[in-house]
Amino acid sequence: MGHMIKSTPPDKVMQGGGESGSVTVTGVLPGGATEGQRLVANALGAAIWQDPSDGVRVTKIASAALSGHRVVRSLGATQVAYADPSNVSHATHVLGMTTHAAAFSSPIDVLTFGEIEESSWSWVPDGLIYFAANGVLTQVSPVAGFTQVVGFALSSTKIMVELRAPIMLI
Repeated sequence: MGHMIKSTPPDKVMQGGGESGSVTVTGVLPGGATEGQRLVANALGAAIWQDPSDGVRVTKIASAALSGHRVVRSLGATQVAYADPSNVSHATHVLGMTTHAAAFSSPIDVLTFGEIEESSWSWVPDGLIYFAANGVLTQVSPVAGFTQVVGFALSSTKIMVELRAPIMLI
């Protein structure tokens, strides 16, 4: 039996020169990859097999007091602030979701890919997750500015963070 690789998004997989992307493994592939793992390529073309339950996190500095479980955007190389879909200038800078709260100028971890669980959530399983003003997670797509899928609900209290390309709204 052969193997299948699902590409997300298909036009950005393993391309160097500033693009990044990933493939998800279904079946067993040469090189030690197993089902459910993901081949993640960064903008420099480096690739690793990543288990979604491990997640991919980066540590940045909070540009203001930030809450946990909010979508943030990059402000330069080191800082993050809440993302807002009504501000189209944020569309190319969305980084991921904060995993905890942080005070102004404090380190904050941002989940860029992977699973995260919160007992107070009540998502519709398999539904897409977007964000609204101040990076608040929602299952309702914005109607102005831009929309961007942050991930999808694995259960009512667990989501898979998997950022998709932003879509400008007219």
